[in-house]
Amino acid sequence: MKDILKIKNLETSFFTRKGEVQAVRGINFNVEKGEVLGIVGESGSGKSVTSMSIMNLIKKPGKIKKGDIIFDGENINNYSKKKLRNIRGNEISMIFQDPMTSLNPVYTVGEQMVDILIKNKGLNKKQAIIEVIESLEAVGIPSPETRIDNYPHEFSGGMRQRAMIAMALSCKPKLLIADEPTTALDVTIQAQILELMKELKDKTNTSIIIITHDLGVVAETCDRIIVMYGGLIMEEGTTEEIFYNTNHPYTEGLLNSIPKLGDENKLLPIEGFPPNLLEPPKGCPFYDRCDYKMDICKEEIPKSYKLSDTHKSMCFLNRKVEV
Repeated sequence: MKDILKIKNLETSFFTRKGEVQAVRGINFNVEKGEVLGIVGESGSGKSVTSMSIMNLIKKPGKIKKGDIIFDGENINNYSKKKLRNIRGNEISMIFQDPMTSLNPVYTVGEQMVDILIKNKGLNKKQAIIEVIESLEAVGIPSPETRIDNYPHEFSGGMRQRAMIAMALSCKPKLLIADEPTTALDVTIQAQILELMKELKDKTNTSIIIITHDLGVVAETCDRIIVMYGGLIMEEGTTEEIFYNTNHPYTEGLLNSIPKLGDENKLLPIEGFPPNLLEPPKGCPFYDRCDYKMDICKEEIPKSYKLSDTHKSMCFLNRKVEV
């Protein structure tokens, strides 16, 4: 299946008064057409910076230092600002973490969506209103013909997130990036939002990247999973491989920290703290917290070893075929 997105050697840093924070340190991955890819990891692992880099929304003091962002066969990292604006919203859309801060509070939800369609699709106002009503109806917002006149604060958290999804999908993008799409929602609404995203993917064949720290979310929705830590990709594989054939100590730690129904044992947190990316460790970033560490792990960053056609792991315990 053809890739809709291919990331090659991406490096993104933030240049602060204290020094360079190396948030993303040379990662490689791809997203196939119609695929749902999950990116998981603790806060500060580089997940959101990766998504913002794809959208080319990194602002000073941040900078994409190097790498290729190949979308639909073209390296968009070299595009002008004008060309990028034409892609954002039209071909790549993003759902941000907090819909309350992503929606403009002084305009109605309908006005904001109509404006996007007029600018991006060249519709007149009447045509845009019809499409907005259809989009809101598609994401399960009741009485959309009246709700388009509501302001964001008049929507519940779940409805705001649905409106954000409708807005992101209104221009029928080829790729949708959802950054923590269910973080602030209760579990019932979370399930509804995830089901909605799956339905929309099935109907439109849109590729989706879901960025989250919630392994339950990716288990429910994703075809493949990338596990990030310290600005690197520790493990990558199908959902089944990540959950049932885990091959990296960090992934193992994440899975062990999930509470299990009926399990009377205490949770097993990962001891210690993530690395300081102002001064990244010389070797594996997980060295200090790893139960399986060896001397070589402190001195060298492991290569990404191929465990199957779909499964890779950045760990010296897996010295098989180097990617």
